[in-house]
Amino acid sequence: MSKHKWLILLLFLLLVAMFQFRTASGEGQTQQNKPEGLIEAIQTWAKNALQRAKGENIGDSSIKASSRLTNEFWGKEGGYSEMTNFDKWLIHLSEHESCKIEGTPDNGSPSFGPFCYKEGTWIEKIKDIRESGINILPYSTDEELMNWVGDWDVSFRVTKWVVENQRDWSIKKGWFNTIRYKVGEPPIDDHK
Repeated sequence: MSKHKWLILLLFLLLVAMFQFRTASGEGQTQQNKPEGLIEAIQTWAKNALQRAKGENIGDSSIKASSRLTNEFWGKEGGYSEMTNFDKWLIHLSEHESCKIEGTPDNGSPSFGPFCYKEGTWIEKIKDIRESGINILPYSTDEELMNWVGDWDVSFRVTKWVVENQRDWSIKKGWFNTIRYKVGEPPIDDHK
Protein backbone atom coordinates (compact mmCIF):
# COMPACT_ATOMS: atom_id res chain seq x y z
CA MET A 1 0.00 0.00 0.00
CA SER A 2 1.36 3.39 -0.89
CA LYS A 3 2.41 5.91 1.74
CA HIS A 4 -0.50 8.12 0.69
CA LYS A 5 -3.08 5.39 1.32
CA TRP A 6 -1.55 4.68 4.74
CA LEU A 7 -1.69 8.36 5.60
CA ILE A 8 -5.32 8.61 4.47
CA LEU A 9 -6.20 5.49 6.45
CA LEU A 10 -4.46 6.86 9.54
CA LEU A 11 -6.26 10.19 9.22
CA PHE A 12 -9.56 8.39 8.75
CA LEU A 13 -9.04 6.27 11.86
CA LEU A 14 -8.24 9.42 13.81
CA LEU A 15 -11.47 10.98 12.56
CA VAL A 16 -13.46 7.90 13.58
CA ALA A 17 -11.89 7.97 17.05
CA MET A 18 -12.72 11.67 17.43
CA PHE A 19 -16.30 11.05 16.32
CA GLN A 20 -16.66 8.14 18.75
CA PHE A 21 -15.43 10.36 21.60
CA ARG A 22 -17.89 13.11 20.69
CA THR A 23 -20.74 10.60 20.42
CA ALA A 24 -19.84 9.01 23.77
CA SER A 25 -19.85 12.43 25.43
CA GLY A 26 -23.23 13.29 23.85
CA GLU A 27 -21.89 15.91 21.47
CA GLY A 28 -22.08 16.13 17.72
CA GLN A 29 -25.14 13.94 17.06
CA THR A 30 -27.61 16.24 15.39
CA GLN A 31 -29.66 15.42 12.32
CA GLN A 32 -27.61 17.92 10.31
CA ASN A 33 -24.24 16.27 10.98
CA LYS A 34 -25.20 12.60 11.23
CA PRO A 35 -22.32 10.49 9.90
CA GLU A 36 -22.72 8.90 6.49
CA GLY A 37 -20.76 6.36 4.56
CA LEU A 38 -17.86 4.63 6.19
CA ILE A 39 -18.44 5.80 9.78
CA GLU A 40 -22.02 4.57 9.60
CA ALA A 41 -20.81 1.26 8.15
CA ILE A 42 -18.31 0.83 11.00
CA GLN A 43 -21.01 1.54 13.56
CA THR A 44 -23.38 -0.94 11.90
CA TRP A 45 -20.66 -3.58 11.74
CA ALA A 46 -19.76 -3.04 15.43
CA LYS A 47 -23.42 -3.18 16.48
CA ASN A 48 -23.89 -6.40 14.52
CA ALA A 49 -20.74 -7.90 16.03
CA LEU A 50 -22.20 -7.26 19.49
CA GLN A 51 -25.50 -8.82 18.46
CA ARG A 52 -23.65 -11.88 17.11
CA ALA A 53 -21.73 -12.14 20.38
CA LYS A 54 -25.07 -12.19 22.22
CA GLY A 55 -26.32 -14.90 19.86
CA GLU A 56 -28.89 -12.69 18.12
CA ASN A 57 -29.79 -13.15 14.46
CA ILE A 58 -28.83 -10.08 12.46
CA GLY A 59 -29.81 -11.16 8.97
CA ASP A 60 -28.10 -9.58 5.98
CA SER A 61 -27.17 -6.20 7.48
CA SER A 62 -23.65 -7.17 8.59
CA ILE A 63 -22.80 -8.24 5.05
CA LYS A 64 -23.94 -4.86 3.79
CA ALA A 65 -21.88 -3.03 6.44
CA SER A 66 -18.82 -5.18 5.82
CA SER A 67 -19.07 -4.71 2.08
CA ARG A 68 -19.30 -0.94 2.51
CA LEU A 69 -16.22 -1.01 4.72
CA THR A 70 -14.34 -3.12 2.20
CA ASN A 71 -15.46 -1.03 -0.76
CA GLU A 72 -14.51 2.23 0.96
CA PHE A 73 -11.05 0.90 1.82
CA TRP A 74 -10.43 -0.50 -1.66
CA GLY A 75 -11.84 2.56 -3.41
CA LYS A 76 -14.55 0.62 -5.25
CA GLU A 77 -17.75 2.30 -6.29
CA GLY A 78 -21.25 0.99 -5.82
CA GLY A 79 -21.20 -0.73 -2.43
CA TYR A 80 -23.13 -3.89 -1.73
CA SER A 81 -24.50 -4.42 -5.22
CA GLU A 82 -20.89 -4.66 -6.48
CA MET A 83 -20.06 -7.51 -4.13
CA THR A 84 -19.70 -10.88 -5.82
CA ASN A 85 -21.20 -14.07 -4.45
CA PHE A 86 -17.67 -15.09 -3.53
CA ASP A 87 -17.18 -11.89 -1.48
CA LYS A 88 -20.50 -12.51 0.28
CA TRP A 89 -19.46 -16.10 0.93
CA LEU A 90 -16.19 -14.89 2.52
CA ILE A 91 -18.10 -12.50 4.76
CA HIS A 92 -20.44 -15.34 5.72
CA LEU A 93 -17.38 -17.50 6.51
CA SER A 94 -15.98 -14.75 8.75
CA GLU A 95 -19.28 -14.54 10.64
CA HIS A 96 -19.16 -18.26 11.41
CA GLU A 97 -15.45 -18.30 12.27
CA SER A 98 -15.12 -14.94 14.10
CA CYS A 99 -12.38 -15.42 16.73
CA LYS A 100 -11.35 -12.70 19.13
CA ILE A 101 -8.44 -10.52 18.12
CA GLU A 102 -6.62 -11.43 21.32
CA GLY A 103 -7.23 -15.13 20.63
CA THR A 104 -9.92 -17.76 21.10
CA PRO A 105 -8.99 -21.20 22.49
CA ASP A 106 -9.14 -23.67 19.59
CA ASN A 107 -7.78 -27.24 19.69
CA GLY A 108 -5.05 -26.49 22.21
CA SER A 109 -3.82 -23.14 20.90
CA PRO A 110 -5.47 -19.80 20.20
CA SER A 111 -6.95 -18.74 16.88
CA PHE A 112 -7.14 -15.06 15.97
CA GLY A 113 -9.27 -12.59 14.02
CA PRO A 114 -12.37 -12.80 11.86
CA PHE A 115 -11.21 -15.93 10.02
CA CYS A 116 -9.68 -17.70 13.06
CA TYR A 117 -6.07 -18.12 11.95
CA LYS A 118 -3.51 -19.88 14.12
CA GLU A 119 -0.33 -17.81 14.47
CA GLY A 120 1.83 -20.14 12.37
CA THR A 121 -0.80 -20.47 9.66
CA TRP A 122 -1.32 -16.68 9.42
CA ILE A 123 2.41 -16.03 9.00
CA GLU A 124 2.73 -18.92 6.53
CA LYS A 125 -0.15 -17.62 4.38
CA ILE A 126 1.24 -14.06 4.31
CA LYS A 127 4.59 -15.49 3.19
CA ASP A 128 2.83 -17.62 0.53
CA ILE A 129 1.15 -14.49 -0.81
CA ARG A 130 4.45 -12.60 -0.85
CA GLU A 131 6.15 -15.51 -2.66
CA SER A 132 3.40 -15.37 -5.31
CA GLY A 133 4.55 -11.84 -6.18
CA ILE A 134 1.91 -9.85 -4.31
CA ASN A 135 3.44 -7.15 -2.12
CA ILE A 136 1.12 -7.55 0.86
CA LEU A 137 2.03 -5.61 4.02
CA PRO A 138 5.27 -4.37 2.46
CA TYR A 139 6.39 -2.35 5.48
CA SER A 140 5.76 -5.12 8.03
CA THR A 141 8.56 -7.37 9.17
CA ASP A 142 7.88 -11.06 9.83
CA GLU A 143 7.72 -10.25 13.54
CA GLU A 144 4.95 -7.69 12.91
CA LEU A 145 2.68 -9.86 10.78
CA MET A 146 0.53 -11.00 13.71
CA ASN A 147 -0.37 -7.34 14.33
CA TRP A 148 -2.56 -7.56 11.21
CA VAL A 149 -4.54 -10.73 11.99
CA GLY A 150 -7.38 -8.75 13.60
CA ASP A 151 -7.66 -6.22 10.77
CA TRP A 152 -10.84 -7.20 8.95
CA ASP A 153 -9.78 -5.92 5.54
CA VAL A 154 -6.34 -7.55 5.62
CA SER A 155 -7.83 -10.82 6.87
CA PHE A 156 -10.46 -10.65 4.13
CA ARG A 157 -7.80 -10.14 1.43
CA VAL A 158 -5.56 -12.90 2.80
CA THR A 159 -8.46 -15.34 3.07
CA LYS A 160 -9.70 -14.47 -0.41
CA TRP A 161 -6.24 -15.20 -1.83
CA VAL A 162 -5.94 -18.43 0.18
CA VAL A 163 -9.33 -19.75 -0.95
CA GLU A 164 -8.66 -18.79 -4.58
CA ASN A 165 -5.10 -20.13 -4.72
CA GLN A 166 -5.01 -22.89 -2.12
CA ARG A 167 -8.52 -24.28 -2.45
CA ASP A 168 -7.59 -27.78 -1.30
CA TRP A 169 -6.08 -26.46 1.93
CA SER A 170 -9.05 -24.14 2.51
CA ILE A 171 -11.72 -26.80 2.12
CA LYS A 172 -9.96 -29.87 3.52
CA LYS A 173 -8.05 -28.31 6.41
CA GLY A 174 -8.43 -24.57 6.98
CA TRP A 175 -12.15 -24.12 7.53
CA PHE A 176 -13.30 -27.72 7.00
CA ASN A 177 -16.20 -27.86 9.49
CA THR A 178 -17.49 -24.36 8.77
CA ILE A 179 -17.45 -25.02 5.02
CA ARG A 180 -18.91 -28.50 5.32
CA TYR A 181 -21.68 -27.77 7.82
CA LYS A 182 -22.44 -24.03 7.64
CA VAL A 183 -21.46 -22.07 4.53
CA GLY A 184 -20.93 -24.65 1.78
CA GLU A 185 -18.23 -24.69 -0.87
CA PRO A 186 -16.90 -21.31 -2.04
CA PRO A 187 -18.45 -20.02 -5.28
CA ILE A 188 -15.00 -19.21 -6.69
CA ASP A 189 -15.94 -19.40 -10.38
CA ASP A 190 -18.79 -16.97 -9.71
CA HIS A 191 -16.60 -13.94 -8.89
CA LYS A 192 -14.34 -13.47 -11.90
